[in-house]
Amino acid sequence: MLLMWFVTPFGPVLPARGTVQRMNLAVAVLLYRMEHSVTNQVLALGPVPPRPPQHFQCHQDLTEKLRRRD
Repeated sequence: MLLMWFVTPFGPVLPARGTVQRMNLAVAVLLYRMEHSVTNQVLALGPVPPRPPQHFQCHQDLTEKLRRRD
């Protein structure tokens, strides 16, 4: 069973084209979730953190990569 936060941005199966890039992005998202204790079950990166934390920019960068992943 796949988790909703994973299926929403990546789909149930990785496409044949761009698989390596998508896998790298999936790993980056997973590491972000672990490093910043994201527990949101729907949003891959959780809610946008307030600006002062250092991970705000990382959240923004990953959000942009998820938007233009095609």
